[in-house]
Amino acid sequence: MIADIHTHLLPGVDDGSPDLKTSLKMLEALEAQGITRIAATPHFYANHDSPELFLARRDSAAAALRQAWRGNADLRLGAEVYYFEGISDCEALESLVIEGTDLLLVEMPPAPWPERTFRELQEIHRKRKLIPVIAHLDRYITPLRSHGIPEKLEQLPVLVQLNAESLLRAGSRGMALRLIRQGRIHLLGSDCHSMGRRSPNLAEGWQVIGRKLGRAAQEELLRLEDSLWTKN
Repeated sequence: MIADIHTHLLPGVDDGSPDLKTSLKMLEALEAQGITRIAATPHFYANHDSPELFLARRDSAAAALRQAWRGNADLRLGAEVYYFEGISDCEALESLVIEGTDLLLVEMPPAPWPERTFRELQEIHRKRKLIPVIAHLDRYITPLRSHGIPEKLEQLPVLVQLNAESLLRAGSRGMALRLIRQGRIHLLGSDCHSMGRRSPNLAEGWQVIGRKLGRAAQEELLRLEDSLWTKN
């Protein structure tokens, strides 16, 4: 079973799907690709929104989507939480994890990051017993400039998510495959926002991994994904 750990398909919650019709098409596209587990992770910005208002908006959109949807995939709610100073002390963190897991999807600021940022990520795990998942690592590094981020993250109690798009672009494919081969990528996501420019494309990313790194690389990622998704 394949999971999309990072999507923006809830209708009208953030800059992702604008309406219910689009959300249903996105879900249908993911299911058609064989994606059986889907995390809905709308953006949460602590400096713009309160957790209470965000969760009410998210849950209302999810209820409408679930009522209209006739698919079979396991749809769970979460959030893509933009990093902020003191995040490890935020009392609402547990309500922002992906349902049924300890995974907190965290969007980081532009690189490079100061040492206190890495310490704060470690504190999320130490204080809250949650596992930060660094969203779309490919956004923060390039083939020629990594700022030492992959190596530093490897020393922390965090997981790292890669966008499928990085495997589909010629300019970033080599870097993405190298990170997977080094064991520095743990989860994949489409980060889909619509049926247009940022459409569901996770299956294409998995196909690239299979062609370039082989079935064993796919299976290793899927085993980890399965163990995380089924944890209660």
